[in-house]
Amino acid sequence: MKAENKIEGIKFLAPNGTFEAEVTKEYYPDGTLEFIGEFIIDSDRWFTTTTRIGEHKHFHKNGQLELVEKFRKNGRRIGNVEGFYENGETAFIENYKTVRDEESASQHGEWISYSRQGDIDQRMKYKNGEYIDKNILG
Repeated sequence: MKAENKIEGIKFLAPNGTFEAEVTKEYYPDGTLEFIGEFIIDSDRWFTTTTRIGEHKHFHKNGQLELVEKFRKNGRRIGNVEGFYENGETAFIENYKTVRDEESASQHGEWISYSRQGDIDQRMKYKNGEYIDKNILG
């Protein structure tokens, strides 16, 4: 029989009672942390929506950090997204920018990917979601 992933959540109600925020933790079947992140949960009579907020972290099965990403109160991605190999070395760095709160985040700035040996493989540049330049090094 296959072991199930465990999920636990801690809920917080806003002072005005309009929404809940929940910190969610997910675990691999062996009990190792797989994910931790915060969500706003907004429910009404007909449906429930969840919005990612704050910092979200994903982990490899060996416990090493795999991915870190950040979200605004409206669920839009902001800032750097960093990815890591199983050995803890940086795999990539992506940058996002949101100009207006109602807009989706767009690719902005330099995106860098690294080899498993730590060398820069590729650099790409974006400006407000528009691709500008690519430099393949590896």
